[in-house]
Amino acid sequence: MEQERVAQYINQKRLFMPTDKVIIALSGGADSVALLCLLQTLGYNCEAAHCNFHLRGKESDRDEAFVCQLCAKRQVPLHIVHFNTVRTAEERHISIEMAARELRYEWFEEIRRKSGANVIAVAHHRDDSVETLLLNLIRGTGINGLRGIRPKNGHIVRPLLCLDRKEIINYLNRTGQDYVTDSTNLQDEYTRNKIRLNLLPMMQEINPSVKESILNTAEHLASSTSTGIECPWFALIKVLSSLNEYRCLLSVLTISSSIFISNGLVLLIPDINSDTSAQPCSSSLIPIVSGLCRKMRLKNLLVSVNPIVFPLKFSFAVSCKADNTHCCVFTLCSTLSHTRTF
Repeated sequence: MEQERVAQYINQKRLFMPTDKVIIALSGGADSVALLCLLQTLGYNCEAAHCNFHLRGKESDRDEAFVCQLCAKRQVPLHIVHFNTVRTAEERHISIEMAARELRYEWFEEIRRKSGANVIAVAHHRDDSVETLLLNLIRGTGINGLRGIRPKNGHIVRPLLCLDRKEIINYLNRTGQDYVTDSTNLQDEYTRNKIRLNLLPMMQEINPSVKESILNTAEHLASSTSTGIECPWFALIKVLSSLNEYRCLLSVLTISSSIFISNGLVLLIPDINSDTSAQPCSSSLIPIVSGLCRKMRLKNLLVSVNPIVFPLKFSFAVSCKADNTHCCVFTLCSTLSHTRTF
């Protein structure tokens, strides 16, 4: 059952092709072991990559030994690297967790290029996506952070986002496949572990299906932002910058983090820091902007202002509602509030 769902998910999200070579990020834990077994069973050309960060003493060496045995048994080519993670964290002035992440993905990309692989598959699953969304929400985030973990990011793919942790463990138990357990995952010293071990169980007491609810919300946000397409920014910047009489402050916002586009409706949530010292602009700027956008062949325009979220700034979101082939977003300081459809 899991095998069919993963195959369907790979095709649905277009993660990679049947003839592609896939690098499996293999830690030896349940998730990555299941990922290797599933993709190999599905017939994909797989190689494995294992990082020894030397952060857990004998446990790190145990994981490496297990991965070597597993790949030898399954006849999977294996790449191994050793990192001095603590030293890297000190040199880069970042946390050990961030250092390990940077080292891992830098090396994965290096291995991908050298081996001629098409993608790097990592074993994030549905529970990881829930935890990531909650973690981002707690720390503060924009729209991107509320979309959970995405199936594909460049050469990084996540074929297990269609399964949850319980399904993965059931799959391994049913097939009799061993794996190793990272003892730090059972401790609530890290924020993510606090969410997994403490916060989520409390939320499930209120709503037993809270994980599904969170994932559905993340999917709605993802689908709402997915229609945004990068637009000809510089044409607008060049023209608007010449309107000195309005003393406009122009700040380009990225569509993916600041705007929903769904069914022709544009909702702008400003999440940048702008200079509040700029002089207010005239309300006549609205028809001027409309005219400029018409010249750029943008039709059925909606100009949206959100004075509650952004009380001192005039926030325009301009979108082509007809086919979403163009989309322009810009922010202008103003004390005015107005919403108008053209």
